[in-house]
Amino acid sequence: MRSRSLRLRLTVAFGVGAALLSLTFGTLAYVGVRHITVTGRQNTDLRQAYVNAALIRDAVTSDSTPMPQLIASLDSATSSTSLLSLNNFWYASGTPKPSTIPLGVRRYALRGVVSRQVVKANGVPEIIIGVPIPAIHAQYYVIDNLTDLESTLRLSFVILSLGAAFTTVLGLFAGWWITRRAMAPLEVASEAASRVAGGALDTRIPEDPRNREVAALAASFNTMVERLVERLQRDARFAGDVSHELRSPLTTLATSVEVMRHHQSEMTADTRAAFELLAADVQTFQTLVEDLLEITRYDAGAASMHLETVDAGELVRQCVRSAVRRHQLADVPVTDHTGGRAFVKVDRRRFERVITNLLDNASRYAGGATNIIVGLDGDQVVIDVDDAGPGINVEDRGHVFDRFYRGAAARDRGVARGTGLGLALVADHVAHFDGTVRATEAPSGGSRFEVRLPRHDEEDDE
Repeated sequence: MRSRSLRLRLTVAFGVGAALLSLTFGTLAYVGVRHITVTGRQNTDLRQAYVNAALIRDAVTSDSTPMPQLIASLDSATSSTSLLSLNNFWYASGTPKPSTIPLGVRRYALRGVVSRQVVKANGVPEIIIGVPIPAIHAQYYVIDNLTDLESTLRLSFVILSLGAAFTTVLGLFAGWWITRRAMAPLEVASEAASRVAGGALDTRIPEDPRNREVAALAASFNTMVERLVERLQRDARFAGDVSHELRSPLTTLATSVEVMRHHQSEMTADTRAAFELLAADVQTFQTLVEDLLEITRYDAGAASMHLETVDAGELVRQCVRSAVRRHQLADVPVTDHTGGRAFVKVDRRRFERVITNLLDNASRYAGGATNIIVGLDGDQVVIDVDDAGPGINVEDRGHVFDRFYRGAAARDRGVARGTGLGLALVADHVAHFDGTVRATEAPSGGSRFEVRLPRHDEEDDE
């Protein structure tokens, strides 16, 4: 499962916090409004019921107004309905019957106790109030429809819910905006660190004096990169100086070895064996110095590169012919499956070094290269170099391109030894072409070195 980004988690946290706060305050507001509204309505109805009961009592005592007319006049200006039980005779202002009054309310009224109860009749909420009138031995009941109150509360709930949803969305947006601004310096630093790791040592983070924390981060990062560059340049200069100083004595040694080789027939068997070891070591040492000089030029950024777009198949064939002629390597067949449709943008000299080093590596450790295959894989050109060796151990495949890594060859004096820099140079060159190289297993059982380069159009040139 992919880990969620810090920005997403912070944005969600802002949204959840806003939702919880809005729901909490919305719930409290709704409960408060409901309590105040319902209680106020009930108190209003109760006061009106007392007033109506007093009017009924006065009317019965004075016998001034017919009871049906009085009951109808009590509800003419309200949405309530009145019922009166007087001397076991019922008077009503509307259609409700005495059976609609709950038994509990009627019992309390008969016992001289005022009571009220909220019921639902056909899904409509109603409040029923019973007021006893002992002076005339009557019970007065009021039925008030609460539909308007229910609609008001429902509208309040919808408004509060929309407010909570809006607050949640606003919290998410605020979280996104705040985290975007807060995380921007970290993203800039992360991108700059990635470019530095990729070899762009001239990368720096702009220092903004308006933000002290960000400016401090940028200054620390830039100081770190500058010190890293100084260290690399110092190491590269040191390696280059040492390698350059070694070239003169090495040239003398190589010349001496060649002179001694002409007198090899005059040597005894033991001397000849010692001479062969000396000649092999001098050659290895000479190759090591040349490789070190080349690597230090790349590390110091002093190596020039001229990119041009060329046919991959034809370029590989030319590089193989050059390697065979200049380094006395065995000829290797080149199989081109591209049909002249694969173009790569490379520096010819560096690419020739890639092919030469791969062929030389196969010659030294794997009985020579057996085949080179050029093919296409989507938008990539794939160049496979197969050899006749026993293959590379799985645990060594990830390290063969490390500098000075030679695997089992470093411990075996009985085989030709390299410098441990040839494949490292291959990886450096291929990386400069925006490509990749890896060691795998060939179908024949040996090793396969797979070089992948971006495919370019024929006219795409510099």
